[in-house]
Amino acid sequence: MYKKDFLNFYIFLEQYDDLNFLIAMLKFNTAPTRAKLKLGTMVNLTDSKRKLKMLWKANRQYFSEILNLDFVELRENEKSVLVYFYDKKRLKNKLKEDKITKFLKDFEYSKCGNYKDYLEHLKNRFLENDSCPNEIGIFLGYPLRDVYKFHCKNCKCKLTGYWKCYTNVDSSKRAFERYDREKLKTIEKIYLENAI
Repeated sequence: MYKKDFLNFYIFLEQYDDLNFLIAMLKFNTAPTRAKLKLGTMVNLTDSKRKLKMLWKANRQYFSEILNLDFVELRENEKSVLVYFYDKKRLKNKLKEDKITKFLKDFEYSKCGNYKDYLEHLKNRFLENDSCPNEIGIFLGYPLRDVYKFHCKNCKCKLTGYWKCYTNVDSSKRAFERYDREKLKTIEKIYLENAI
């Protein structure tokens, strides 16, 4: 729906130096999480055209403070780092839900005592796999039914957006729209900051 707006925003960001580019890009990508619409956001930062990984590593606490989000680095290689941003209070509450802890037991989270243990185990799961572990959807705030059906080979996806939707299409469409609107608000704020 807002693809053109988002594309124009990335074109606009090209004028920024690396630091301000990364700040704006992180604000944009984490907007739904910062607005408490989404539990978490993953962002892959690479050293290619811009040295985003290097910049992140040197300033990660500064970025975390700007975003008002906690983070954990899930996977890292020579050229990139995959960062998970989250609201600590919301994550702690989510991981206390019975249905969530029962689901995560299937992925060997049963020994986890607190949210830090869960994040450490998630990080280990990333190291064990070449791709994202199936349960990542829990940490991103996706509906449990969709996370469950994602790793079911015979389940048919009905809609793809921020996640693959297998169950409640209307509810997912509304969530995708809220996330996009929040990102659009962030774009507008960045444009205003630039105009001043």
